[in-house]
Amino acid sequence: MKTINDLAQIIKLWPFHLPDIDHLITRSALFDKTKSKSLKIGIMDTGVDRSHPCFANAKLITKDFSGGSNPVDEIGHGTHCSALLIGHETGRHIGLIPSAELYAAKIIGHHRNGSQHTEKSMVMALKWLIANHVHCIVITLGRHKPSFAIEREIGLAHEKGIIVMASAGNHGGSLPLFPSSIPGVICVSATGKDGLPLPECYTGALVDIFVPGESICSANINHNYSEMSGSSQAAALFCGLLARKLYYYHVL
Repeated sequence: MKTINDLAQIIKLWPFHLPDIDHLITRSALFDKTKSKSLKIGIMDTGVDRSHPCFANAKLITKDFSGGSNPVDEIGHGTHCSALLIGHETGRHIGLIPSAELYAAKIIGHHRNGSQHTEKSMVMALKWLIANHVHCIVITLGRHKPSFAIEREIGLAHEKGIIVMASAGNHGGSLPLFPSSIPGVICVSATGKDGLPLPECYTGALVDIFVPGESICSANINHNYSEMSGSSQAAALFCGLLARKLYYYHVL
């Protein structure tokens, strides 16, 4: 695994001004889908409903760090973002890296306890992903309060050559959510169908890249599909496309 220490190395490979999600996916289709077969991606979210048909043939490893023992998604957010990565063709949706292995760490349960996805769940999830030698970690949830323990684990991930990216947050405000605010973490925000930054997302100077994130259709719990908008969807899409592009150029 090669280490990328310079964020500019990553960003210079990326087409900045993509007008919409269709163009985004069309560009990704230039790459052979089989090239994703040895990629290992980590995601930290609400878990995955692996009974959804789009995950029938997926390489999906799940673990619950939310304080329970059930890695199944009870909210839908994690399923939605995960399907953007490894969802298989069901007639309505296919992920950007369907042959990759996805390690899905559940850091929030249905209770959504405000302290439930703070240091303990996030630190344990990061340790698990690092131990499994993933190439990229996408954190599609965040928190307002910084944490030295979480930042330390992300630093260890960087030392292992793991690329870490996180959603900027959908709260607006003057600062992005932690850990997207950490130097070295790629801070991803979203644009709308008009190509402009989504006003509900953080769009300030700490954003590293904007990716389409409005009305993104993907899998949801209970075998459903739904549209969601925000920096989480943008971060998942960026993770998939970045992993494929860096793999294509033999960086991963």
